[in-house]
Amino acid sequence: MIRTLAAIGLAMAVPATAQHTRSLGTGTSPPASIDQLAWLAGSWVGTGMGSDVTETYSAPLGGRITGHFAMADGKGGVSFTELVDYVPLRGSLAYRVRHFNPDMTGWEDGTASP
Repeated sequence: MIRTLAAIGLAMAVPATAQHTRSLGTGTSPPASIDQLAWLAGSWVGTGMGSDVTETYSAPLGGRITGHFAMADGKGGVSFTELVDYVPLRGSLAYRVRHFNPDMTGWEDGTASP
């Protein structure tokens, strides 16, 4: 399961020019609650796309789970980071993410939405 979540995070880590909002369109999200993701709380480390990665999630707090992800650049620095938020949305959950360069400039700046 951790590898699946890491893969989702990594799959979303594409250049800013390719960023866009993804949705089910006319599909229906399954019923879900934040408490069902409480098992995410903690820190996870591993490798992905040939680099060291780390991902950390809070326990549910205020009806949401917040986390962050970082990928090493292989040269002693960080390639990019993400801020992640799982939030309730119409009886289900939404996964919201914002990406940042090492200098903390946002990939999605100016879009007004994660």
